[in-house]
Amino acid sequence: MELKSRMEDVPLTPKFGASLPMDAKFTDSNGKPVTLGEFFPKNGTKPVLLTFNFSNCKAFCSDQLNALAKSLKDASHAISKDFIVLTVCIDPKEGVERAKGSKDRFVNVLGREGADEGWRFFVGEEAQTRKLADAVGYGYKQDEQTGEWLHKLALMVCTPDGRVSNYLHYYPTAEEIDGAIDIASRNEISSRQITEEEADGLFASCIKLLGGENASKALAFARLFGIVIMLGLIGYIGYWYVRGRKPAAS
Repeated sequence: MELKSRMEDVPLTPKFGASLPMDAKFTDSNGKPVTLGEFFPKNGTKPVLLTFNFSNCKAFCSDQLNALAKSLKDASHAISKDFIVLTVCIDPKEGVERAKGSKDRFVNVLGREGADEGWRFFVGEEAQTRKLADAVGYGYKQDEQTGEWLHKLALMVCTPDGRVSNYLHYYPTAEEIDGAIDIASRNEISSRQITEEEADGLFASCIKLLGGENASKALAFARLFGIVIMLGLIGYIGYWYVRGRKPAAS
């Protein structure tokens, strides 16, 4: 089955103004059970940035979160103080330790005060993750051919009262994030409401970014090539090191 056909069941269907399921249950990277509603308190003032990823992604999940961390670092709004970020794992087999490792990595890239408290990573049961994803129009599934999780790369911006305010593409700038937070903080919905057709072109998928059917093979080859180059460099340096230590002929 072609990649395009396999991606048909993982659309991003914008649901501006849709309410999030406050009873959705997860486990955070410290092993603590949490409900989504804890991050949307009554009379709250902090927007929530929401992403769906998974730590074992062989494509661009890491690139997306790395780029997000760098943009948040440059943003005018301060994480934890002005907004929070929730990254929800779409792989139900991912455990707390793996999520903690991912959180530590990207919090370190962000490097701002409040990052550890303000960026939370969740794992959970399939039904709970699906409930939240469906509420914001986020499709994903496990590919039968490769075992990889097919999904879009997008950032959902939610109002403090728990509604979808905006959708940002997978590599948003600091300015785009600041603007979206400004709107969401007023419990307003973005006036720029993209259609599902626009979303399909704007929000790339992990597999699509890697170039289609041969994505996994291409990535594996690139990694193997990198290892070969590294080993060759080590051998080259070792050769000249040993040669340089040989005593000169008398």
